[in-house]
Amino acid sequence: MLRSFLRSASVVLLCCATANGQQQLSARKLLGPVKDAGIFHVGTGTWTRGSGANANLGPDIIFRSDVSSGYFAVGWEGSEAIDEGILPGTSNPNQTGNVGPQDAYRIDGIQFGYCSVSTAPVTWDFTMYDSYVPCDLPSAPSNCVNVAGAIPTVALPAGGFCWVGTLDLSLAGYEICMDADGGICASGYDGSGLGLDAFGWGATWNTTDGGTTGPVLAGHDLTWVPEGEGTVYQPAFSNACGLTVSSALGAEDLFAIDAGGALPPGCYWFGSYLNNNGCGAPPTNPGAQFYMLFFTDASSGCGSDCNTVFCDT
Repeated sequence: MLRSFLRSASVVLLCCATANGQQQLSARKLLGPVKDAGIFHVGTGTWTRGSGANANLGPDIIFRSDVSSGYFAVGWEGSEAIDEGILPGTSNPNQTGNVGPQDAYRIDGIQFGYCSVSTAPVTWDFTMYDSYVPCDLPSAPSNCVNVAGAIPTVALPAGGFCWVGTLDLSLAGYEICMDADGGICASGYDGSGLGLDAFGWGATWNTTDGGTTGPVLAGHDLTWVPEGEGTVYQPAFSNACGLTVSSALGAEDLFAIDAGGALPPGCYWFGSYLNNNGCGAPPTNPGAQFYMLFFTDASSGCGSDCNTVFCDT
């Protein structure tokens, strides 16, 4: 999973707005090989580290966004960035041709990729939206947004490295139930191309010293790596690169930044994903998708609790 992360790449320069509203941001090449931070057990506040580390999360992956671009993103500390994807339900054949096993999933763990030069641990906050239209702003939505749940603030290592950190939510009731295919705001499989089957997940980070920090850009390499593979509904990998990684199901070349930090709220990208460099090679421009895995037990679903819905009316 980690071996494909380190690739040579140049900095993508800050530029301008596009005709459809995305603002272009800079991306930086990874600081070095991506390190495994281990598993943080949110319910107990303890770590499990080492090659044999395991937890009660999973055993299945329902969302996978881990094909590396060789870059990470910077520039909006203190603001929530919201990325998107699709959790397929039992009526959604998606790009893999296989429907999902449930219509709601209990997320019992996540794995997130990031880089930081901060000298102290970085605090992260994660929010899950099972109803979310890509590039919408939860603070001032143009569409219906449903908050499925949030993860308590966690402090993750920094120190001038890139990391993947796994959060075990299986203890003390921190699992998050997420409806498939757009949640309660657009229940059931829509398939219209309007983004009504999407979910969103938001990440906000803060440092004590302003050290450059940001998410690893991964999971949007649709030229070479198909969507939705290495998951419970499509376990096999078919990419010609021979890598055990996947582009995110429902990945779009954009993400939202909400209010709170140095950048104005809006829709952002890194200059239009382009990879004509061959299988497994770094792209000319990285896609605007972040590294993230969701773990679940696909043998059983979950019922939605009373969640928080924000609408444009």
